[in-house]
Amino acid sequence: MSKTLVLIDGHALAFRQYFALERTAMKNSQNQPTWAVYGFFKAIFDLLKKIKPDSIAVTFDVSHNTFRTELYEDYKANRESMPDSLSVQMGFIVEGLQAFDIPIYTKEGFEADDLIGTISKRAF
Repeated sequence: MSKTLVLIDGHALAFRQYFALERTAMKNSQNQPTWAVYGFFKAIFDLLKKIKPDSIAVTFDVSHNTFRTELYEDYKANRESMPDSLSVQMGFIVEGLQAFDIPIYTKEGFEADDLIGTISKRAF
């Protein structure tokens, strides 16, 4: 019997939802931005409803310095830094994942997609 594992690049999903919903300017009662949080969890809940996986996990980047930046100094050199209004929302996203007992994986020196590749290879 085959099982379904869903692995999500948390930063990629958060960025996508941030820019897709930025125009909504959703905020909580403390006037903190929440549109990326809303989009992030809506996407996850929609996915869980549609696919009904046996397992799910979310990976995140934890630093700009990875083995790739050691090999190639200009790796992602032109990438803009995370907007402050998204940075604020990342904490809410992590708290939400923890509240739903969705495992979070990070590893210093590696990107989220590296972790996804490793987990998927070891899972099967």
